[in-house]
Amino acid sequence: NRHGGSRYNALNLNSEKTIEVRLFATPMNYKEFASRLQFVQALVDYCSPAQSSLALKKQTHYEAFMGWLSSRRRMFPELSYHLKEFV
Repeated sequence: NRHGGSRYNALNLNSEKTIEVRLFATPMNYKEFASRLQFVQALVDYCSPAQSSLALKKQTHYEAFMGWLSSRRRMFPELSYHLKEFV
């Protein structure tokens, strides 16, 4: 709902040039900041372009994302450490 939604939603789409992600509390240290930034970058990388020929429902399930992330641990070290029991 670009230009019509609240700017305080989890994704603020009110600007034509940016997307603001409002999912996280203020980080307490660099590792928290880096893992959150890497999470957003991983989502962007995963979603653009579509990563596989799987059905959209399977691609958008968290297990598909976690599998993709697991093969890219070196690209997202803080995020992988934060999610170590899942990745």
